[in-house]
Amino acid sequence: MKKRWIGAIETARILGVSRQTVWRLVRDGKLDAIEHRRISKQTRFSEKDVYAFAKARTRKR
Repeated sequence: MKKRWIGAIETARILGVSRQTVWRLVRDGKLDAIEHRRISKQTRFSEKDVYAFAKARTRKR
C-alpha cells in the first residue's frame, strides 16, 4: 500500500495547531518522529506518521 503524503496545512489541522507551529516543531526537532520529504518544492508529511504523532501528544497531556 502506498503512503499518503499530506502538506503542512493538513498536518496543522490534524495536530490542532497553526501552520507556523508545524514549521516551528520541525525546526526545533520536535517532529523528528514524522517522516517528511521535499516533493516538487513542497514539504510533505506521512499521514500515518502525523496521526501517530498526534496520538502520542494527546497521551502526554
